Amino acid sequence: MKSTDKQRFCEMLTGLGEYYGKPISKMMMDIYAQGLANYDIDDISKAFSTHVRNPDNGQFMPKIADVERSLNGNSATRAMRAWNKVTKAVQEIGTYRTVKFDDPLINSVIQDMGGWTCIGQITEDELPFRIKEFEKRYQAYLQISPSEPVTALIGVFEKQNRTDGYYEDETVLIGNYNKTLSLEAK
Repeated sequence: MKSTDKQRFCEMLTGLGEYYGKPISKMMMDIYAQGLANYDIDDISKAFSTHVRNPDNGQFMPKIADVERSLNGNSATRAMRAWNKVTKAVQEIGTYRTVKFDDPLINSVIQDMGGWTCIGQITEDELPFRIKEFEKRYQAYLQISPSEPVTALIGVFEKQNRTDGYYEDETVLIGNYNKTLSLEAK
């Protein structure tokens, strides 16, 4: 949210407070503004609107977590989307190249599971269990970020080149990077 959106945000939150019969104090306004600062004002507005119409919990004033869930999904949905991104990268790039996902949690989870090359060696029989492992680890990292985030996942070529004393492989960026080598997973 830009500083120029502050007035619109205050009006939206005040209107929500009126709708739900909840007074909005300056402290509450600041908490919401701080919690939603990384989002675009139009996305916040859309999330508020979606929440109001939600038959499951739309009768309650939306909290920051409700807006977050509306914009990004719950932890299970996010973990599933992350696994889909990994699957697409394995299919389209393979594990021979060094990769870096735009979501640093994906990099850390894959490293915890043995690294990029191990992901490419998962058998059909192991797949359901490894998917579940990935999703659980990802959800855990959503709660508590890894202490040492992994920046890139080393592929077979770079691993061998390092062993032989040669150059490092060019990293393939996966996700929403503004680079020509990036692979956009949808």
